[in-house]
Amino acid sequence: WNIAQLSLLLTSYLTIGLYFYKAYLTEQAIRVFNVTNGNAYVRMDSAVLVDQAYVYLMGLIMFISILKLIQLLQFNKRMDVLALTITRCWDELSYFFIAFGVIFFAFCCLFYFMFLTQLLDFSRIIGAIQTCFSMMLGKFEFQAMKEANMLSPILFFVFSVINSMILINIMLTIILQAFSEIKVELMTKSNKYDVLDFMWASTVKLCTQQPNAVNQIMPDTSEKKANGVDGDPEELPEKVDELMKYISVTYFEGRLDPRSSSAMKRAMGKSGYFGYNRKAILSSET
Repeated sequence: WNIAQLSLLLTSYLTIGLYFYKAYLTEQAIRVFNVTNGNAYVRMDSAVLVDQAYVYLMGLIMFISILKLIQLLQFNKRMDVLALTITRCWDELSYFFIAFGVIFFAFCCLFYFMFLTQLLDFSRIIGAIQTCFSMMLGKFEFQAMKEANMLSPILFFVFSVINSMILINIMLTIILQAFSEIKVELMTKSNKYDVLDFMWASTVKLCTQQPNAVNQIMPDTSEKKANGVDGDPEELPEKVDELMKYISVTYFEGRLDPRSSSAMKRAMGKSGYFGYNRKAILSSET
């Protein structure tokens, strides 16, 4: 990533320089055109070449900048698996690529000299390399090769077996082995920052309309359970007053004054209301 950062800086400065140089060349061409009223020959090839280089560098800058997103996401162990896998198997892959390049170039030279005068795709060495790479991916014209040389079916079969089956499978085996080792190591590794997990959980919660447990205010029932009271203790006098009013209306015909203890004693004892109501209660129960 340090090399990528350095390349990005150098390419950015070079692109800025090419932009101003392109503007200068364009201004010079416009000045010549205005002075001669379009009657003189104006060279635009330099400006065109600079503009092409400018566009290519812009594409390279965008490529490196987008790749740097992988570096920004490396705090999550799932996003870092690609870089860790390539790092783990890079030594074995480097030796494999050397062997693969030698074998592949040998076949390219073989097909180049065999079909040099018969097929247009093999008329140049670069074209032969491109065609062999397409053949390895399964894109080829077998009938034209068969008509050009009688040995082409046998050579094509050998090329397909060695490159498409053996070498490609060896490369995949190296990568998959490194990936399996990295996957086992990541199972015991924690994320540096759980930003992605938080973003994913927030997105899922927003999409599914789940209530936010953090913002909910739950009633605290610990004190009430400890005191053995289900209701509010401040409501107890009001409940008692309502009970006494109900007793006065039901059993004493509204003559019982719950606010005076002496009046209650007289009503329940001396005046005989207690006995009367007791008889009434017993008679109602029977």
